[in-house]
Amino acid sequence: MQDVDLLIVPRWIIPVEPHLTVHEDHALVVDGGRIVDLLPADFARQAYRARETLELPNQVVLPGLVNTHTHAAMTLLRGLADDLPLMSWLQDHIWPAEGRHASAAFCRAGVALAAAEMLKGGITCFADQYFFPESTVDVLRDASMRALVGVPVLEFPTPWAQNAQGYISRAVDVIEANRTHPLLGFAFAPHVAMSPSSTFWLSLPAAAGAAAAGATTSPRNAAEDSMRSAPASQHCAEFAVPGCCVYLSE
Repeated sequence: MQDVDLLIVPRWIIPVEPHLTVHEDHALVVDGGRIVDLLPADFARQAYRARETLELPNQVVLPGLVNTHTHAAMTLLRGLADDLPLMSWLQDHIWPAEGRHASAAFCRAGVALAAAEMLKGGITCFADQYFFPESTVDVLRDASMRALVGVPVLEFPTPWAQNAQGYISRAVDVIEANRTHPLLGFAFAPHVAMSPSSTFWLSLPAAAGAAAAGATTSPRNAAEDSMRSAPASQHCAEFAVPGCCVYLSE
């Protein structure tokens, strides 16, 4: 009999693969923070001696869900100026509010709220892009969530940086400080493909390569931009895009 950390025994286990598979009366064996076996519950009890056993007789266990498009700190702006045209919502309400309130503390509180809500809903991994990503990292370290942290890179002033070089410099600092974290990945993250200039896009591969990071954009907006901006599409296509898998073409 092998000693392990945890035995999880639900009524059903639903894996992603194979498709349309449901395991009934099976157990997950966890040791050292990793799933090491999946087998019928009776066999698991015979083969493993667990330091902790979690019995879930009326529940389902399935892999964590993945949220591929978030600006997690913006949970604190939820409900602000709803039901308006996009540009009016952004220019007249959201951007001024961010200018007044966005800070490291604001983002830390917003991400903490978002992380709690996501975990409650079964989401264990997300792709994010917002200001003060170092605050996002602080929260995720405590929450033990997986994430692709999109570090904002823009060409206009915000509470996080004042110009393109400032964004890239701060982005590299965040990535370098956290590159070994086992649950976090990082990417340079222009919010939408058409926002930066061609010169800016052309400067990103060297910075991304030096920081061993990719580049990602908002998937919805990137798809819209690809129809309006061939140069942006061309430059986006030169990057490996992690997390939000967006492939742009002319």
